[in-house]
Amino acid sequence: GELLDALDFAHEAGVIHRDVKPANVMLDAQWRVKLADFGVARFQDSDRSAVGTMVGTPAFMSPEQISGGKVDRRTALFSAGIVLYQLLTGEQPFRGQGAWTVAKKIMQEEPPPPSRVVGSISPAFDKVVRKALAKNAAERFRSAREFAIALHGAAAGAEPVEPDREATVPIGSPPVEVR
Repeated sequence: GELLDALDFAHEAGVIHRDVKPANVMLDAQWRVKLADFGVARFQDSDRSAVGTMVGTPAFMSPEQISGGKVDRRTALFSAGIVLYQLLTGEQPFRGQGAWTVAKKIMQEEPPPPSRVVGSISPAFDKVVRKALAKNAAERFRSAREFAIALHGAAAGAEPVEPDREATVPIGSPPVEVR
């Protein structure tokens, strides 16, 4: 959830990270998550990095990053979905020999649900991960806040429900079920 807090903060400031991966998720002395390395970040609606430019770490890129398409906040949410998958299962969802093989899998394949990789994981997390890793950006969570609400619900054992567009649950608050 704290990674999603950081992404929400950046997105609200108009900054898209473009390289969300475990190596850029740090813990401070109080074990709070900090998102690091904004070196390839860009301002949303900025022309500083042109469409068609592939920037980021291949195993954590979204399909639109790989294809050189339009990058927005949902790009970082896809990468956060990969981080979540790896946190839950201990494995990356898209693996292969070399960056191009991994990129092809990101573009074309669905990873096994986390509950099939680790039997003790609730299927509620499968739904959250599947939405975060949707190939089409329009099918992903619309915001880090929406992602966090679904994640908190899965952690609380609630069946994931499509969040209300008007939901105003602060990230970091106790898990809630959104109806």
